[in-house]
Amino acid sequence: MNNQLLTECIPISIAAERYHQETPTLRKWVRDNVLPGIKTKPYQIHEPSLQEYLIKKANGPMTELFSTTTGKVSAPQKTRRN
Repeated sequence: MNNQLLTECIPISIAAERYHQETPTLRKWVRDNVLPGIKTKPYQIHEPSLQEYLIKKANGPMTELFSTTTGKVSAPQKTRRN
């Protein structure tokens, strides 16, 4: 198996926080979207596939976060409150 594919898999708990999705929803998505040639553990998700799925079903604000130059979804910036 390609090492790059292994590094593209992240824990579902991190994906839930990063993409503001519920953990059970992501677990179901992983079960329903088995990717040929990509073997993930039950508690992991293939991040590039999740990004593609979220962008396809997204409205304007989510697609604006996607940068075609970097190929990554930008995480929202946290602001510090006093």
